[in-house]
Amino acid sequence: LDPTLTQQIFIEHGLTNRECHVALKLPENISNKEIASQLYISGATVKNTSRIFIKSSGPLIEKILK
Repeated sequence: LDPTLTQQIFIEHGLTNRECHVALKLPENISNKEIASQLYISGATVKNTSRIFIKSSGPLIEKILK
């Protein structure tokens, strides 16, 4: 998937830039600690942002995969 296109779709669906950045790291299958280190945010922020994204991602994932 093209990260630029994916981020554009996320933003169109109301995700913040931070939520987009975290969401784009999730497929890399790395730990929250590693994501936090790469994005210069706390592990708790990654955990909370991931949880929010996963709860609201169903329709977004369908659109991205089309």
